[in-house]
Amino acid sequence: MTKLIPLTTAELKELREQQWTKQNFKCAILNIRIEADECVLDHKHKLKSEECGGPDGLGCLRGVIHHNVNVFEGKLERLWKRYGLSKVITLPDLLRRCADYIEHPPMEPLYIHPNEKPKKKDLYKRLSKTEYKRICKFYFVWFPNRRVLPKFSKNIFIKDKWDAWLKKANEYNKMKANVFTKIEKELIKKAQTMIKQYDEPVKKVKEKTIKKEIKKRRRRKNV
Repeated sequence: MTKLIPLTTAELKELREQQWTKQNFKCAILNIRIEADECVLDHKHKLKSEECGGPDGLGCLRGVIHHNVNVFEGKLERLWKRYGLSKVITLPDLLRRCADYIEHPPMEPLYIHPNEKPKKKDLYKRLSKTEYKRICKFYFVWFPNRRVLPKFSKNIFIKDKWDAWLKKANEYNKMKANVFTKIEKELIKKAQTMIKQYDEPVKKVKEKTIKKEIKKRRRRKNV
């Protein structure tokens, strides 16, 4: 039986450099050259109740690998145990079978998963809040008998009447103020006042949310 050699931290560092040189400065898993500050001497983890050594080499060093690979390998082992797979299959066998499954899946690439189906692109652009306000600005000029502005929604697309209104609003927006009559100016002012009133409840909600968040943070600091 081979006698196991316990190492100190200083001896571990020295052995890591020796093994790195022995491996031609390559990661044992990636098989690519790695720098000295990227090297980690990987070891087989064990439970506190288990003894070092044995056929599985528990607690013993295995080789020099890249530090990111070391983290990845450690997480794989923990997940293998967490999900109860260690009771069914060994980790090396699981990884080999995963590789075989990825490279040679049992199904032909024929059916597309619902989550991966290409989404249909909108034929029309959505109306922005700025564009909506521009339309509302001149809405009563076009429809002086109406008392309420059209409601805004994120699902309004620039088509049909909205497309016509936006084009008209863009034209009106370029006009100088002196082009409009006194009545039209009053209607524009009325519309702008109503738009502000629509925005106020939203602003108040946002302000309340911000104030609540500030209070929560202050309470956490005081705890």
